[in-house]
Amino acid sequence: MNLPNILQKGPMQLKIGGSGFPSVTTPFYSGMIEAEPIQLTPQEESKLMDRYVESKGDTRPVGSIIGSGDHQNNPTQEDIERFRRERNKIVPPAVKEDIKKRGGIFHGKHNLNKQYQRRLGKTKASQFIQETYDYDVWVGDPLSRADNMQRKLDQKMKCDIAYAVKQPAPKDSKSRWIVRSRANDDNPEVDYVGYPDPTQHPYRTVSRRGIEYETIESSMAREEVLKHVPMRSFKARRALYNYQQFKHYERGIKNK
Repeated sequence: MNLPNILQKGPMQLKIGGSGFPSVTTPFYSGMIEAEPIQLTPQEESKLMDRYVESKGDTRPVGSIIGSGDHQNNPTQEDIERFRRERNKIVPPAVKEDIKKRGGIFHGKHNLNKQYQRRLGKTKASQFIQETYDYDVWVGDPLSRADNMQRKLDQKMKCDIAYAVKQPAPKDSKSRWIVRSRANDDNPEVDYVGYPDPTQHPYRTVSRRGIEYETIESSMAREEVLKHVPMRSFKARRALYNYQQFKHYERGIKNK
């Protein structure tokens, strides 16, 4: 098997840094960790299946747009530049508030970054943080939630800054809608996907401060499946490699 160069390295080396904590000094690949599959209890599967069954699909064609032109003020160049500057003060709080009020599960890279920070603290987790832009949320009604979010962003900016677009849904879900802003044509702001079918995509979550998050182990179990999918293989292997570094580092701290 031909692996990316980043994975064709020798054993990881740990050293004790000035902070007194071990740090990764050499990238490594000494046999990729195979993340354990999620084995749901009958009760867990039943709960997740209820979510999936009750989640809503829609008959709108892929590419359908809602929310474009639904605010009386068109965004000016100044509005667009302000959104770009203040995006991290606008979108994350709006997403969290939306989940607390209407439910949903926070997953994806932003979630993984938060989980790493919780386990290690912001400073020690910084080497495992992966760059990402959009926020990924599983919900029961992606169309409704995306429409609500684009309206919320319009209200915060007092102009027609956001809109929602239907995307092809994953095979284990019924629907997917993304929220885009006119300040970034390349990346969505929020990606809403219907709750997955647990018979195809088993997962586990943890709740903190009124928000439900997918666990790191559940995320990695999914990446273990995706590493065999050609279009997702590299990203999945990179995520698993990062997870392997994290686990070695975490053990180093515990054994110190």
